Amino acid sequence: MLKRILYAFITVSIMGCSFSENENSIAATNGILKVKIDSKSPKTEFSKQIATLSILGLEETERSLLDGISRLIQTEEDIIIFDDQLLTGYRFNKQGKFLNSINSVGKGPNEYEQITDVIYRNNNIEIYNGLREELLRYDKFGVFQDKLRIPYTPDRILFIENHYLLSRSNKPSLDSMNYHLIWLDDKMNELKRSNPYDKPNPFPLPLFFSDFRTFKNKTFYSLPFNDTIYGVSNGTAKPLIHFDFGEDWLWTEELLNKQVASMRTVAQKNAPWWIYSWLVSDSRIEVSYYIGFEEIRDGFFNRETNKFYLYSYPWEIQDAEPPHRWLGYEGDQTLMAISTDALELLLMELESDKYKTIGYLSLEQILNSENPVVLKIEYEN
Repeated sequence: MLKRILYAFITVSIMGCSFSENENSIAATNGILKVKIDSKSPKTEFSKQIATLSILGLEETERSLLDGISRLIQTEEDIIIFDDQLLTGYRFNKQGKFLNSINSVGKGPNEYEQITDVIYRNNNIEIYNGLREELLRYDKFGVFQDKLRIPYTPDRILFIENHYLLSRSNKPSLDSMNYHLIWLDDKMNELKRSNPYDKPNPFPLPLFFSDFRTFKNKTFYSLPFNDTIYGVSNGTAKPLIHFDFGEDWLWTEELLNKQVASMRTVAQKNAPWWIYSWLVSDSRIEVSYYIGFEEIRDGFFNRETNKFYLYSYPWEIQDAEPPHRWLGYEGDQTLMAISTDALELLLMELESDKYKTIGYLSLEQILNSENPVVLKIEYEN
């Protein structure tokens, strides 16, 4: 599965563009938080980390049958969930009752063929269609409003601090594209650019997997196949967190300098090579990473004790496809999407006073549904 995903994202067309000289090349500095991870990190049962668990079921109708939860947006009035595979957004109220869908799939002038990213602002939903470099704006009922042409080809886009922030992911070797981050105003005029990473892409072609994360008023950024997370603020980026795998990390300086790395290298070496998921909060850092193509490991770093622990789940992860997905935060609570089968196994390990349902669906209705579930987790201190 992972190899198919990687091949799907490799592109052989590299566009040449002309830009001004990079204004903000960021080098590594002191004061970076080091998260040491090794194969002997102690394991802890995921269920024993949970202080309280709130379970939100999502109403299942013919119009709201979800394949998965790719992203979750919370507004003051409702919850908007996007399933990127189905190219559809689903709006629920805070109780999990289905309200309407957002679906304008097609090749028409007001339609999208791909959901590359989603922004919610000014009570509108902005869907970035990377195939046409357009940001299409709809209201919460899915009615088209207007669109913006993006003058670049980003793979991720945020709206923070009253401006758009674009990520160009792994840079190709062309000087005209020697940057990763671009700040734009709300009219898509360039404000600033940044190239925080100074290591080459281990693959010969650009791969679009870069990530933004937010926690409260903080924004974080990382590239795939790299072990550093950057903090982004006020048009600058600086290194904040380094995942230290020691000698286990695949992308050594020697290997990167050869510039001959390939999928065969990943398959042949049983080593960590891709930090594919992570969340940063004040107290914890959740992290998931791949060992080769088939094994995935989940764990967390306790920022108070400076210790990393690997999770032991009550469910199995088959073919490196976990039945859960980290979604972000609601205040200090961690949000997770989970299948009903995995949820049932988790509840078997929890005392009944540690979990509760929220919303209008009962626990029995939730467990009998095919829709994934949203969990709100408060951890033990």
